[in-house]
Amino acid sequence: MDASERILQNLLPNETALSLFERSQIEPLFTGLPLFDKIHPRGLKTGDLIELVGRNGTGKTELLYNLVVSFILPKRYKNRWLGGNQVTVFYLDNDLRFNIDRVLLLVERRVSIVLNRQNNSSSQTPNSQPLTQEDQETIVVQSLERLQVIRCRDCFQFLATLKSLSKGGLSAYPESRVVIIDSLAAFYWHEKIINSSNTSKLLTASMNCIQQMAAENQVIVFCSNSKPAKEGAGGGGNYFGKEWLSRLTYRVATERLNSYNTLFDHETCSESSEFVANILETATNPQQNSVTGSHRFVVTDD
Repeated sequence: MDASERILQNLLPNETALSLFERSQIEPLFTGLPLFDKIHPRGLKTGDLIELVGRNGTGKTELLYNLVVSFILPKRYKNRWLGGNQVTVFYLDNDLRFNIDRVLLLVERRVSIVLNRQNNSSSQTPNSQPLTQEDQETIVVQSLERLQVIRCRDCFQFLATLKSLSKGGLSAYPESRVVIIDSLAAFYWHEKIINSSNTSKLLTASMNCIQQMAAENQVIVFCSNSKPAKEGAGGGGNYFGKEWLSRLTYRVATERLNSYNTLFDHETCSESSEFVANILETATNPQQNSVTGSHRFVVTDD
């Protein structure tokens, strides 16, 4: 691939040379999750639009929570490397099921794991000092202050929120780099039943707002989406049609490996569920549903 092809590959729809240059100057983000970082060894680019799709209970929200933790954690604290991105995340909770206790647990666990690894490593920074319990609590508090949760109760609130963020809401937070939407299909059936004639218009307006927000505000957008009961040809079924697929950077399909039975660990007295996430090429590529990356992950209740 020559230089001109690489430039064209990184262009967003209708993007100007100035916008491309500005995006190239922004530091990329790393998720800390093998699923994404193996595909993007140089980090995620602003303007990326990534969809997590799967049946209910297949780990989509858990993946989003882990992404939140990676983004809001600081890079360093008192000369200790924590590996976060230290950016502000806007989380649009359309399902009204956002679990702050779960996010808090994941933040505390991530900090504890990183610090334990460093304490057991022989390659510590010479000037690094052990962090106290108070230091760890400060890290957690400062991290959570970078998370902005917005709850949308219907499609019109969702559209209004997208427009508000795009037209100044994001710029009010200079460190805003990520928008997470959970989930896109939350209002689909409600609008289909109540106001079926306007459903397609609302979906199109939502797609346009999301893409515009990503392109004009230099942010990365992650969306979760339920997989319809009846899929289209090739397994690429979705509520938003081929036009939506053509706008995605790629899709991540999640599945539950151990059906709906949890795995019980008698030593730790904890339950866990095992999932797999496959990165799929999108409609912008010839093979829409070919798997380009895969990762297994386990969710425990502690």
